[in-house]
Amino acid sequence: MASVIKVDQIQSDTGTVNIASNLVMSSTVTRDGAAVQKLNRTTSDGDIVELQKDGTTVGSIGESSGLYIQRASGAGWQFGIGNISPRKSNALADNQIDLGSSSYRYKDLYLSGSVYLGGTGAANALDDYEEGTFTPEVADAITGGNTASGTFTGFYTKIGRVVTLNFNCTNIGTAGMTSGNSLHIRNLPFASILSTNLQSVNGTVYANALTLAAGEITMVFDVPDGESYGLLRTMISASNAGTITVGDITSGLTDLRIGITYTV
Repeated sequence: MASVIKVDQIQSDTGTVNIASNLVMSSTVTRDGAAVQKLNRTTSDGDIVELQKDGTTVGSIGESSGLYIQRASGAGWQFGIGNISPRKSNALADNQIDLGSSSYRYKDLYLSGSVYLGGTGAANALDDYEEGTFTPEVADAITGGNTASGTFTGFYTKIGRVVTLNFNCTNIGTAGMTSGNSLHIRNLPFASILSTNLQSVNGTVYANALTLAAGEITMVFDVPDGESYGLLRTMISASNAGTITVGDITSGLTDLRIGITYTV
């Protein structure tokens, strides 16, 4: 059976000392293999532990539909069954508390779900951010076929459903490829969105040592809907477009630098 000792006063040679108001003391409590102290508030929610500095309350620990740790008239946390919610001035608070500050920042944040920016609806959810590299492949067919030699490097950044690619294909060698076939750049890291409401997406191209037909003055990199390859398209007029073929490449000399942003 547990024992309870209650001491209100200490009698000394100089008189009676009231412990509650006058005694300055510290304590160290040790217990092996079980809770060291139990504090039980009954009937109502509220503070269970009140923390003071020089007689002024500076914070508290308590229960109110979840355990809370609260700074007096300041920020706090409330621990629910499946969430941690912000508190301010002894109550749950919405859109009032910052996590960190411009001078004191957290380091890394690891999430398996989404970040909701500017609102709480599905349209505000950022569910993916990714950076990486890929190796584009220059070929004479959509699949299979023959591939080119050269130095091919690529980088991508994906934010939500939007991906940006930047890649280089230098010193493209076309030995063994079919001259009259369209030039395909395959192995893009993400397929473009497949939608009957969208046209194929276009990016910008820098090229050297590339043969263009008469009148071809504009060239774009075209990724068809739902595909992870692209073609080099040219414009001659509003109603006349062309496609770069393997034969337009100056084997071993042609360089391509391509940038594109599209929805996936």
